[in-house]
Amino acid sequence: MGGFGRIQIFSYVSNTLAQASAAFFIYCFVFLEKHPVYQCLDPVSNEWVTCHRETFCQPQSKTYWRVDWNDDESIHNLIEQLDFYCQPDVMIGLIGALFLVGIVVGCSSLTRLGDVYGRKPIYMLGIGLHLFFMVGILWTTSQIFAYFLLFVFGLSVTTRYYVGYTYNLEMQPKTH
Repeated sequence: MGGFGRIQIFSYVSNTLAQASAAFFIYCFVFLEKHPVYQCLDPVSNEWVTCHRETFCQPQSKTYWRVDWNDDESIHNLIEQLDFYCQPDVMIGLIGALFLVGIVVGCSSLTRLGDVYGRKPIYMLGIGLHLFFMVGILWTTSQIFAYFLLFVFGLSVTTRYYVGYTYNLEMQPKTH
């Protein structure tokens, strides 16, 4: 009656790995978007002092600045990777917003495609999109491509969480 075949094992392992790697981004968005502690060179004392990014991000500013990597609040994240140091907060907010837009678009389109074309191909598409996202986000330094990847990440979450979950529930081993 029961049993656990190759496709169930593959689905279980791939879904578990995808969920675990996705959790790194989903649960850590606040840290991925956190600005580091900045230091500006004081022209009078010629010493590095803590400052805010508004001090050096003005177009006419000639202030020398750096990230204080010795401070525990400074972490290597998307701010550094995508050079968001002087970008407006709305550009940083798009990181999370495009992820959520991807989920909304995926829920309104990909879940229905799972009903029409079958859950397995859409689930496998989701795994492929997730792998594409993971590799891309680790290596990209382009802000536009990162936005695209975060949208794709939202799509992959939809296919893996909703279509994949239903697919896993519906799988039954072949009985002879």
